[in-house]
Amino acid sequence: MPIERLMKSKGASYAILATATWLVAFWLTHFTFAESKAIEELATLLEATASGVASVLCWRAATRTRNPTWRCMAVGCALWTSGSIAWTYYVFRGDALPYPSFADIGYLLLFPPAIVSALWLHEARPRGADRARSLLDALLVAGSLTIILWWALPASAHRNNGSLELVLSVSYVAGDIVLLSLIASAIRRSERHHNELLWLLGGFAWLTVADALFAYEEARDSYLDSWIPDFSWIAGFTCIAFAATLASPTGATPRRRRRLSGEGSQYLVIYGPYLAAVAVTGYELAHNGLLIGTQGWATIALAVVAFARQIASQAENNDLTTDLEARVAELTGSHARFFAVFDESIEALALLDRDGRIRLASRQLVRLAGVSAAELVGRDALSFVCAADRDQARGLYHRTLAGEAPSPIQVRVDSSNRLVHVELTLTNLLTNPEVAGLLLGFRDISDRRGQEQQLAASQARFRAAFDHAPIGMVVIDIDLTINRLNESLIAMFAGREEDLLGRHFTDLAHPDDRPMVEQIITQNAQGESPTMNFEVRLARGDGSIIWTRMSAVTIHVVGAPNYVIVQIEDITERREIARTLEHNALHDPLTGLANRTLFKHVLAESLSGLSGHEGLAVAFVDVDRFKLVNDSLGHDAGDVLLRIIAERLLRVSRERDLVARLGGDEFTLLLHDVPDASIALEITQRLEESLRQPVSIGGVDTYVTVSVGIAVAGPLPKGIHASEAADDLLRDADTAMYLAKEAGRARIEVFDKRRSPSGTKQLSIANALYRALERDEFRLFYQPVVDVQTGEIEGFEALLRWEQKPGIFRSPVEFIGVAEDTGLIVPIGAWVLRTACGHAARWNEHAAAHGRSPVTVAVNLSPRQFDSDDIAQTVADALAATGLSSDLLWLEITESALMRDTASTTSTLHNLRRLGVHLSIDDFGTGYSSLSYLKRFPVEALKIDQSFTDGLGTDRDDTAIVTAVIGLAQALYLKVVAEGVENEFQLDQLRRLGCDGAQGYNFGLPTAHDLLGDDPQAFFRGRRELSTGAWGKTSTPTPTRLVVGNQLAP
Repeated sequence: MPIERLMKSKGASYAILATATWLVAFWLTHFTFAESKAIEELATLLEATASGVASVLCWRAATRTRNPTWRCMAVGCALWTSGSIAWTYYVFRGDALPYPSFADIGYLLLFPPAIVSALWLHEARPRGADRARSLLDALLVAGSLTIILWWALPASAHRNNGSLELVLSVSYVAGDIVLLSLIASAIRRSERHHNELLWLLGGFAWLTVADALFAYEEARDSYLDSWIPDFSWIAGFTCIAFAATLASPTGATPRRRRRLSGEGSQYLVIYGPYLAAVAVTGYELAHNGLLIGTQGWATIALAVVAFARQIASQAENNDLTTDLEARVAELTGSHARFFAVFDESIEALALLDRDGRIRLASRQLVRLAGVSAAELVGRDALSFVCAADRDQARGLYHRTLAGEAPSPIQVRVDSSNRLVHVELTLTNLLTNPEVAGLLLGFRDISDRRGQEQQLAASQARFRAAFDHAPIGMVVIDIDLTINRLNESLIAMFAGREEDLLGRHFTDLAHPDDRPMVEQIITQNAQGESPTMNFEVRLARGDGSIIWTRMSAVTIHVVGAPNYVIVQIEDITERREIARTLEHNALHDPLTGLANRTLFKHVLAESLSGLSGHEGLAVAFVDVDRFKLVNDSLGHDAGDVLLRIIAERLLRVSRERDLVARLGGDEFTLLLHDVPDASIALEITQRLEESLRQPVSIGGVDTYVTVSVGIAVAGPLPKGIHASEAADDLLRDADTAMYLAKEAGRARIEVFDKRRSPSGTKQLSIANALYRALERDEFRLFYQPVVDVQTGEIEGFEALLRWEQKPGIFRSPVEFIGVAEDTGLIVPIGAWVLRTACGHAARWNEHAAAHGRSPVTVAVNLSPRQFDSDDIAQTVADALAATGLSSDLLWLEITESALMRDTASTTSTLHNLRRLGVHLSIDDFGTGYSSLSYLKRFPVEALKIDQSFTDGLGTDRDDTAIVTAVIGLAQALYLKVVAEGVENEFQLDQLRRLGCDGAQGYNFGLPTAHDLLGDDPQAFFRGRRELSTGAWGKTSTPTPTRLVVGNQLAP
């Protein structure tokens, strides 16, 4: 035997421990008395330590294995330790050692819990008869050996026969023998070989030797001269401690094994000592006579124990017989059930022998193989497997025979000349006496394999879509741990995959957003919200922050943990664009100030929040003569000036105030905490002072001034809407600003409601007209002009309308006078001229494309516009910009405009005629009607005012005037057009008098240009506002002319 195996064997361990103990004990006998005394103290300490350590380890073994055996053993060792501690006290005290003493109480208390522990070793669920018989066996053996020991003690011990010291010494040995018998019986009954039981048996063997030597030495009164018992006790508890370290759940609860042999040796072990004790007692009776002493009474007690043991054995045999009969019945039924289940199994099953040949085949296997059951028996089971898969199946067979439990394998088998995919399982039941074979299973997985292939394809598609998705995607566990992510997410975070896998998902978020992310994802994972979309900031690997939109959905998998798929889209650029668009929508792009929309919104909110004596003010700032700077230095210089003014407004305003640019050269300030106008005046005065400093534009020092209007407001009355109040307050400030301009500019005016309402209204209209031009609020409506003689459309008159609010048009009667007074009529008239020319140019393109006559256009010039020095240039620019031919443009001028300055008027008219345009006099007969001037002016047509047309044919004076005007025009070779024709009677009168053209409601209502399209003639014919039969006969059509005016249509 190799030395390593020898050292590992338990027999060698016991031999080495015994040899070492006896050598130490023998060595100790050669010491002097003083040395022996020191060694005795050391041995006493070691004994107490060994028993204490054994108690702790046994308790830990009980906790680890949950076995009461070791808990009882721990209690016994602890009680022995208490006795050892008391004995140590006696040793170190130095006096004579007492016997018996209080230490013996702890020593003796070892045995009750130790015996209970030994009884627990027999079975997991021991029967009462079996446990009683085991205990009686131990008592019989222990009692017999005790009687023999009693008989063998030296004669000196019997002088005090029955003394307490002798009985106590023999009791230790008896208890040890009982424990040895019980442990040995447990080992013999166990099916497995347990190391911890052998070490436990060795430990109590050492205790038996120690107690026996102690009793012998005590009988001789020579204990103090021997050290062997001390070290035997140390060795015994060391073995018990080592046994506790080897304890296992199965080791402490061995199963009952069948006792097929060895009954004779069992009786010899039990009854051999008993017969020897009887023989010794008989010997004593033969030599000493009938003396009933301790030994005699003990022998009688043993006889009673032997009789009780026979009764317990008979009860146990009855239990075993009953169990055996039940097991036989159960086995018979089990065989029947096994073969029924085997044959009716939905899987194809085969029972194989050790060589892999079929012993029994189920119905499903017969159906799978396509042959009879008789043909299958004796056949090699692997012959069904496809040759390509046979090595894999053979490996399964060999691993199973080797005692492994291999996983199922997938192979192909030959089934009726076709290959079928099956899952092959093999179970080793050779050691099962009821089966004694190998159970081979064939499970058809063709359908499952198809499903698995579909699943694999689906998973492959998912992985491809996941890995190559254009947005970031991540799969996280229910505890928010990242376990998969795609390439887009890795690129988004500018990191590496290994740096992100395994991290907590919230670690990726901005610290301020982590609680929100964790709450949302957790709620999603718990099913409170199946899908979730939210925006969150994430921290990239380089430390930068990006904005993302997340979409999370929880996937619930049956039989597996849930997981969450999160889609992450980088919206940083989109948010920046949205922020820019939002800023641009609410701010002026030139100066960066708030625009009109934001200013009105903040003003309305501020007004709604006022209470008590709180107040605010609006300062309306307009740059004086800004147009002069813009026209003289250029638009770029004007932009520079506006930005400088914006900066100075910001400097003079307070932090809580709002500065805005409404458009053009108009600025506003919203001043908070202003109970009256004094604070607003102070701020605007600072602005005036800052503007007194020259503004350098393109190297040129420019001095500018501003006109400021201030309006103050307090808390809103009940029922007044904040937005309406904001409009009113802004209008009041605007009105005050115009009052400042009327007073000479460079002034500050505070709005006062006590001023003339009419004057205030005129200023408000003027201010609104100025903004209307900037906001493109003017519209042109058109009304047809008809040739009276032929009935054909000769032209159109365009009527100016002001769309101040969507769908609501203001009549020129309300604003033309204000526009004329303020000079705004000049830019408004230029807009009308340019727009009308543009419309006519598009109509002419359409007419030319369809082979029809061209359309002429005429524009009415107001007196102030006509008097302007650049009127001819304005007309030329409009023609050039729109591409309209000059001979297609007619200009109308009223009599009052022509009679202001005849010399200047004549010059202007000739300048216009040199451009190639046509001229006509509007509202002829309502003014001076000077024939001499009419002869000098290069005009080509006259228009009869509606006031004369109304009484045509019914009023003698009106009829005479119309007749005279038509006759005058014909005499001077001028065309004549009558306005305000509203019925067929008036049209007949005009036709009779020889009038050229007419317009009015009789021919059509004024219609917006947007509704006319590119063919206005077709539009009016389609509405059937014109009646060919009523207008007379058809003749060669004359060129159509467009007459544009600024007066309100009839």
